[in-house]
Amino acid sequence: MSSQTPFWSVVSDIFKVEILEERHAIRILLLLRKRGPMMRSAFYPLVAKGITTALIRVNMLIDEGLVEERILDKKPFSKTIQLSSKGRTVAENLASVEEVLTER
Repeated sequence: MSSQTPFWSVVSDIFKVEILEERHAIRILLLLRKRGPMMRSAFYPLVAKGITTALIRVNMLIDEGLVEERILDKKPFSKTIQLSSKGRTVAENLASVEEVLTER
C-alpha cells in the first residue's frame, strides 16, 4: 500500500462481500435465483415498497457483475434482469446459508 492510497479504499477492496450488507441486496439475489429472469417493473414491488430503492440496488448489483440486464428486441422492448454466472454462484451460496439458518 503506497502512502497515497487511502486506507479505506484498500479495506473496501479486501471486503467485497460488504456489498451484500446493502439494503435488499441479498433479497434481490435470492429472488432472482428462485424466480429466474424477470421484467424490472414486475420485480421491484417484490423487493421494496419504493421502486427507487429497488432500482438503485439492482443497478448496484449490475455494476458489481452479479446481475445482468437484457433489453428485449421485440415489442414491448421491456428490460429484464437475471443473475449473471457470478451472481448465481453467490446466490447459491446464500441459499445454502439460508438453509442452515432455517434448520431446526
